[in-house]
Amino acid sequence: MNTTEENIPQIDVISVLSEIIRKFERYNSAVETKNIESQEVAQKVLELQKRLDEARLQVKAIPGIDQSKSQQLEHLENLKKQLILKQELINKYKKISF
Repeated sequence: MNTTEENIPQIDVISVLSEIIRKFERYNSAVETKNIESQEVAQKVLELQKRLDEARLQVKAIPGIDQSKSQQLEHLENLKKQLILKQELINKYKKISF
């Protein structure tokens, strides 16, 4: 995993969605459990909303997200040029004996 992936917290929405679906499937069962399951489904929907809000905040925090595609590509090209120059400099100093 690279360093940028390590800094991104994972948001699990699949488990919450599957729980909501299971609650809806059981909702058609016994009449006495419908009220309890309705409350549980409502709670799970709120949890899902919270996780989606967290995901939105994380997306907004991605570096460069406010730049256009062309700006991002230009920045990437500049970084590639810097990397090449640094690699050339390192190779130059490796060849010099002290």
